[in-house]
Amino acid sequence: RDPGVSSQAAISACAPGQVVQLNAGTFSVSSTITLTKGVVLRGAGSEGAPTGTTIVKTGGGTVLAIGTDRDTICSGGTGYALTRDGAKESTTVSVGSAAANFSAGDLALVDLVDDSTVKQGDCPYYKRVSGRSVSQRVEIAAVDAAGGTLTLSSPLHWTFRSASPYLAQITRVTRPTTRWAGIEHLRIQGGTNTSYNGAMAGGIDISNAAYCWVKDVQTDGTIGGMHVALTGTYRCVVRDSYFHHSASYGFGADCYGIVLRCGGAENLVENNIIRWMNKPILFNVSGGGNVIGYNYADNSWSTPAGWQEVNIDCHCAFPHMELLEGNYAPHMGASITHGNAGYLTCFR
Repeated sequence: RDPGVSSQAAISACAPGQVVQLNAGTFSVSSTITLTKGVVLRGAGSEGAPTGTTIVKTGGGTVLAIGTDRDTICSGGTGYALTRDGAKESTTVSVGSAAANFSAGDLALVDLVDDSTVKQGDCPYYKRVSGRSVSQRVEIAAVDAAGGTLTLSSPLHWTFRSASPYLAQITRVTRPTTRWAGIEHLRIQGGTNTSYNGAMAGGIDISNAAYCWVKDVQTDGTIGGMHVALTGTYRCVVRDSYFHHSASYGFGADCYGIVLRCGGAENLVENNIIRWMNKPILFNVSGGGNVIGYNYADNSWSTPAGWQEVNIDCHCAFPHMELLEGNYAPHMGASITHGNAGYLTCFR
């Protein structure tokens, strides 16, 4: 596709498994380009026009989206009680007769009531229910309705205890999940968050998605708000990209690089350069099993400049069981400004 041709129309016309190829040049769009099925949007290079592809968003709002749910996927839904403890590293969850409400391939969220380990602080957000800070996005691999059990595609990272006061529950995601969609080899500019803080990413917003990816993408200081948000995602990948500078460095301006949140689990963030953000990489109520590997995260910046930001950091409680391996960053931490985190592994 050449500049001037509707990229969204091309995506809508594609069957899953196909690619929309954008030629070199600048594409100006007034509406968010959204992928809701397994289609790849591929440019000619992340250096942007004239030799690569640049997509410029006008009028505010997210430039590119995989899925449409934004932060609404974080909260609500019907929770079904676990009839037995969901043991750490187990791939089986017992729910009794409620198993009939699930199907193989569903995404779901497992959570439980906070205990003394978890300090929610001033952040009840990005959770299904306030006070259930430890959560994990899971995929249902199989359902045994007769036996009342659900088999998961990957193990639990936490022991989700069924008895009071923990009252562990599993909640089926009822919204359609976007799978196997990708964004590759392009530069994006001009996006913003047009709603309340945290509602959406200005750059690339990925929500309620599984097995999706971003590869070789560049953003810059024309982007307002989060550059990439992975919200309630499962086994998604962000790699080989360059996210740099922010339209604003003030507090409460969402000026973050890559954010994993709302119980998102098993995601991979690898081999990226993220610079000149308030927080280049941020865990925000993440669900464990995420790998932050071999990234260069530097030049955290804030206004006022006297506040020292952390390059790879935690925000709302309770990021847990995450692996940070082989990264370069002046600071990595688990700040407690808006709640705590725990059981993070920093290696090499």
